[in-house]
Amino acid sequence: MKDVIADILETVRFKSAVYFKHGFCGNWGMNVEAGNFAQFHFVSGGNCTLKVNKEHHTLSRGDLVIFPNGTHHQIKSDKKAVCYPGKEVVTGILNDNSPFIEGEANTNLVCGHYELDRDVSHFLLEDLPECIVIKSEEYGRFDMINAILDLMIVELSEKKLGHEVVTLRFAEILFISILRHYYLKKATSSMNLFKDQAIYRAINYIHNNIQEALTIEKLCLHSGISRTLFIERFKNSVGNTPLGYIKSWRMTKAKQLLKYSDFTLNDIGEQVGYGSTSAFNRVFKQTFNISPKKFKNSVAAEQPNTMVDF
Repeated sequence: MKDVIADILETVRFKSAVYFKHGFCGNWGMNVEAGNFAQFHFVSGGNCTLKVNKEHHTLSRGDLVIFPNGTHHQIKSDKKAVCYPGKEVVTGILNDNSPFIEGEANTNLVCGHYELDRDVSHFLLEDLPECIVIKSEEYGRFDMINAILDLMIVELSEKKLGHEVVTLRFAEILFISILRHYYLKKATSSMNLFKDQAIYRAINYIHNNIQEALTIEKLCLHSGISRTLFIERFKNSVGNTPLGYIKSWRMTKAKQLLKYSDFTLNDIGEQVGYGSTSAFNRVFKQTFNISPKKFKNSVAAEQPNTMVDF
């Protein structure tokens, strides 16, 4: 059975990239412009300062920060340090030409990004804040985040056969662990489906059976609660009605299939739960103000973006 997070990340064509594990010396700084990628930094040694908008955060060994929407930020040795353009710094480090080699080593960072198709999204990703700072004391010694970060450091340090692929897989697991941590421990909104197991079961059922005729009765059966209570708790946890959420996710899946697959309109309609092409066409046009056929014709097959967006 596929978990809701797995289905979401598969649908948004989630990919990871790890730029480097690097030691920074003296007064150093990177100015990271806003971009399309979700960026992350892990402080594997020493300390540094993070500036987001007008706020400063002190980061120490073991701290992790992620920018889900690629928000502009500066990361540097201290508040007064001069920042170089982030892309130049990354390019220099990757070419063994770091601009920060003078002076005493004071910070070790692991940096990278996550690429998602922003045109095909989900409220669990859209509702993430601009910046998530996870201090080392927030995740225990035996937490998944700690384990994955330790393994990433080993792979990046020892660089054994296949370490690039292994590191990317660890980075993907790290992203999922960050989502878990945020929604279970840091999110303050009452709209949190992970804290209501009955609704979580229903959401997983939807994602695993999106092609079926989904009814409130079926969802109540899988959630184990009454119809009235189910509808109320679903809306509180998800911010949408059950049928509204089903329609929204079906259209999201349809959009992804139209963009990246060679399935016919009839096949796509069936895969997202519509028994007739006309019904699928009608709902898609109501949702996106364009017919599925015109939408498919308007988008070319997208090639993976391998450029550093830092």
